[in-house]
Amino acid sequence: MYYGEEMILRQIIMIYLIVLAVVLLVGLTSYILKGIGLYTLGKRRGLANAWLAFIPYGRMYFQGELCGEQKIGKGTIKNVGLWILLGNIALGVVSGLVLFFFYAVSFMKLLGSQEYYYELGDSPLVLFRFLGAVLVGYFLIIVINLVGGGLISGLRSLMNIRIYERYTDRNFAVIHAVAGLFIPLYEAIYLFLIRNREDRMGGNFRQAGPAPGMQQGFMQGQSASKTMPQSVVQTGTVAGAPVQEGRQENSPAESKAVETAPQEVEGQAPQENRGE
Repeated sequence: MYYGEEMILRQIIMIYLIVLAVVLLVGLTSYILKGIGLYTLGKRRGLANAWLAFIPYGRMYFQGELCGEQKIGKGTIKNVGLWILLGNIALGVVSGLVLFFFYAVSFMKLLGSQEYYYELGDSPLVLFRFLGAVLVGYFLIIVINLVGGGLISGLRSLMNIRIYERYTDRNFAVIHAVAGLFIPLYEAIYLFLIRNREDRMGGNFRQAGPAPGMQQGFMQGQSASKTMPQSVVQTGTVAGAPVQEGRQENSPAESKAVETAPQEVEGQAPQENRGE
């Protein structure tokens, strides 16, 4: 019998250690992949403090810098990551204060009156009151965490959508941001995968300009126009080049008539004015 109990205890400890190892491995993998992704994106955007991507609490602030200004309603938040960080701290403080308050009130009611001593000796009523107050405290903590956690998750989704849409379409950015809230390692893996993609918006930290291919073609066009004869540049035709279908070149007489027509019209206008 004792041998069987010892085996059960070993199996429980073994399962606990395996679960703990998996949790630590997932957390370490998420930390490394997300750190590398944020750091690379920050360096490519020209941010000087990209090293914050590997600091446990600083990485959230840095992620807000990657996001930039976020419009919410009629207002604008400069750094969403900073507000998320402060929100998590405030949520933890409020939850701890609520739990401490209900524990303190319950103990004061339990130990502050002789009547509770007598009731405790005769009946478990006082113990039930104590446990009831503690359960109410835990219930309030659950409600606070649901409301506060929902707001923080919403801000986090908006922040990630703004980051992702610089590297993918808007619809896919929304899908990836929402999936990152519910699937472990999703956000870290996606940031790691998009770290070397080109910024579709040109980046906020460098001047936007034409693409390299467009700029090269523009420079070649300028150099070609400089080497062409002036007559070719003005008329747009090259000697010996075939005329496009449906287009006829003017004869010298027609060209001369076209050039002298405005002069004749201009010369007639004063004569009409003199006649009047």
